[in-house]
Amino acid sequence: MRPLLMLLICISSFSSIAQSKDEQSILSSISYQQKAWNNGDLVSFMDTYWKSDSLMFIGKSGVTYGWQNTL
Repeated sequence: MRPLLMLLICISSFSSIAQSKDEQSILSSISYQQKAWNNGDLVSFMDTYWKSDSLMFIGKSGVTYGWQNTL
């Protein structure tokens, strides 16, 4: 029983470390986008988005497909 408990504790600690790294990565991307947007740099703002023709953006004019077309 004790080895199982230790295993569960170890697994849960790895999970929280991975979640913390994911959270830091997301916050870093948002900060990068905020700075680019505030500088009026749309290309840099879009850097964090999926660079694919399958990207779908829905705006006032309707649906736009593709990273380049969204610019």
